[in-house]
Amino acid sequence: MAINFIILFATSFLAGLSFFKIVRLDETKYKLLLAFSGSYLFAVTVVHLLPEIYHSSEENVHFIGIFVLIGFFLQLMLEYFTTGVEHGHLHAHAGHHHHHGGANGFFSLAMILSISFHALLEGMLLLNPVHAQAHEHTDSYSLLLGLVLHKIPESLAFVFALGEYSYNKTQKILLLLAFSLASPLGMLFSNFVFDLQVFSSNVFLALFAIVAGNFLYISTTIFFENSPDHKIRFNRLAFSLLGALLAWLSDFLMF
Repeated sequence: MAINFIILFATSFLAGLSFFKIVRLDETKYKLLLAFSGSYLFAVTVVHLLPEIYHSSEENVHFIGIFVLIGFFLQLMLEYFTTGVEHGHLHAHAGHHHHHGGANGFFSLAMILSISFHALLEGMLLLNPVHAQAHEHTDSYSLLLGLVLHKIPESLAFVFALGEYSYNKTQKILLLLAFSLASPLGMLFSNFVFDLQVFSSNVFLALFAIVAGNFLYISTTIFFENSPDHKIRFNRLAFSLLGALLAWLSDFLMF
């Protein structure tokens, strides 16, 4: 668990810090990264996360789809405040809420809290539903890799959005530090609550289904935003297929 904590934190923090060193972001390469990470996230949700949730739900299987839908539309509502940071969107975040003074401060705080809440939920996912049902802890490396790939563009977009809300460099780094801790703390919190047996395994399954719905929304949005003109580009298609293949292999080989 300590290794997962370090990996999640370091990925977010270092990816965000790298934004300060980028003179000009190569949009083509960035979109390839998004295509790869979005495809991996979609595939790992379909081939790994959802089957395990349904397999573990037993007699409550008919409720799982409802919670997946809740997660999907919850992420849609959160995006009003995050303006796409969670799926790597880099364009005109603050422009969606172009206000001055207190209103701008409200929307910047709402963005930070919303994206941090999203990150917290992601971290809680690392308490695997099958292992929660069986009352044991085992790492899920395919999900961890999915989160790592997701965190890179997410952190870049987060720092970019902070700049549009006029935070200075020191403030950006401190907020990035807090954001980078959200997913690792979510992981620790879920394990702590699980060990205390505060909630039944069905509660955790509902939570995992909500996060699965989040992932479905984010990954499909990445696909749509990457091809707004609906034209198939071979390099993006190739990276998307590679991402999906890696997700399947990591799950099949228990990577």
